Amino acid sequence: MLNVAIPGAIVLLLTREAYDLAASGELAQRRALNVRWMLTWIGYFTAAAAAFLALSYHRQLQVALTGRTDVRNTEMNSVSIPTAVYEVADLDCDPRRPN
Repeated sequence: MLNVAIPGAIVLLLTREAYDLAASGELAQRRALNVRWMLTWIGYFTAAAAAFLALSYHRQLQVALTGRTDVRNTEMNSVSIPTAVYEVADLDCDPRRPN
């Protein structure tokens, strides 16, 4: 992941610098803003990658502890879906029966 992220961040910073140079002609004045922007988005990327790894490790740990492979759907499997109950005044009426 770092083999892609680090060169990508460098290329993105250089692209922003080149755009600032072409658009406004000022390179040194915008460098601090571009570096701050890059550090902010590197922080967001790191937080997302850490959350992904934490969730995947948690799922692997649950599989190892329970021995089951359907860890994601265990909550849904334990919930029973109630069947529809019809309450009508006419005892001979059954809406499920065709007319």
